[in-house]
Amino acid sequence: MSAPPLTDAMAEALALLECDPDLDPVYEGFSDSLIWLDEINSEFEEACRPILPEAGSVIRSLWAYRASVVRGSADSRFERLWAEMESNYPNWPGLLPDRRSTRWRAHLEIQAEEFLRACDEGSELF
Repeated sequence: MSAPPLTDAMAEALALLECDPDLDPVYEGFSDSLIWLDEINSEFEEACRPILPEAGSVIRSLWAYRASVVRGSADSRFERLWAEMESNYPNWPGLLPDRRSTRWRAHLEIQAEEFLRACDEGSELF
């Protein structure tokens, strides 16, 4: 599986976002990653409408790639999309070096385990 293409409208919507240094990450189960809520906006969702359902996988592909870096093993399936974002939209908050630091690895693994446990128990958290 490779990442779907990032359209200009999607990338431009992501480029509008600004970092909120006060946010803590939350776990996103579809991409198995930590995300910060300043990384997506309604403009991105609107830009995705013409090509849904693949559009949701664009952002999740970016998050999954970052999670693979946090885990210490970059996932080559999503590398091209990540590089495209780095080259063309370097101010997207999701690219901040701290957010792809291995310092998040333990937190990511704990959150992933809690997510899986909640799924197994039929939790209504989702």
